[in-house]
Amino acid sequence: MASWSAELKLGIAPLDSDHAHIVHLVNELDETIVNHRPRDQVLLVLNDILTASSEHFCREEQFMRRIRFAGLVQHKFDHDALLRELRLVIRAVSAGQRPADRALVDWLHNWFVDHVNNADQQIAVACREQERLTA
Repeated sequence: MASWSAELKLGIAPLDSDHAHIVHLVNELDETIVNHRPRDQVLLVLNDILTASSEHFCREEQFMRRIRFAGLVQHKFDHDALLRELRLVIRAVSAGQRPADRALVDWLHNWFVDHVNNADQQIAVACREQERLTA
């Protein structure tokens, strides 16, 4: 299971809140799979992750535009790639072509942690730098 920790915090409250919610949903997916819940329940959680991620990415991209973040194009590309892949996974699980297993949870967890620790931390650095320059 993933855990929300101080290391994942950006210091940007709306984004941190979204991240904590997505971690919660990934943990819910893990629990659903470990407890061998029916596929329709797994799909509900996967769709919740897709919705929460999509909404979060929109908020994050608006924030990046507001602070004129130089890495916005690549960051948005990464977001769009995850959403595309997640939609494909949902279709495959729905059709019985892919198992909903621990590898799926690990993939989501690893993508999220890597993205927050690398790409999103760059947003936080840019935000702090901008605050320093305008103070």
